Amino acid sequence: MNRAPLVFRAGPLGRYHALPVLLLAICNVVAFALLLVRGSRSTAGLIVASAITVAVLPVLWWWGLRVATLLHVEGDRLRWSAPLRTGSVPIDALVTAVPARFGFGHLVLRTRSGSAVVVLGGRRVGPFLEGLAALAPDLDVAPDLLRVVAPGPRFRFDEDAGDAGR
Repeated sequence: MNRAPLVFRAGPLGRYHALPVLLLAICNVVAFALLLVRGSRSTAGLIVASAITVAVLPVLWWWGLRVATLLHVEGDRLRWSAPLRTGSVPIDALVTAVPARFGFGHLVLRTRSGSAVVVLGGRRVGPFLEGLAALAPDLDVAPDLLRVVAPGPRFRFDEDAGDAGR
């Protein structure tokens, strides 16, 4: 039996997810170089260039390597893509889907081993989680998850239907 592919893209970032991170990295390098060249005569220029770099690098690391903007099910694995890194986890290893504590609109998919996939939420995350819950019998979706991570019109995760399909 062929089933439709289960795919979630976090808005426009799902398709062009590397573009904002790469633009931010290029701007940071150019700003650092300009401030370094122009500010090399004074200590203030070096301090400003260093401050910009220190402020931007954690953002680049977080968005580039840690936050997935594209999820898709391929066979028995959930494949995820962040702007600068990809990975996969077995679907049967997923145990919880909860809102992230650190950012509005993010969700965290945790596995039995304790690893986590941080995902940028979006409007279509509800149907994706419903399909994922049907494939992963042990996946527990937090009741308030969709209220937190799905902006706009709400998709209601039907708890009775979700339990019946497990």
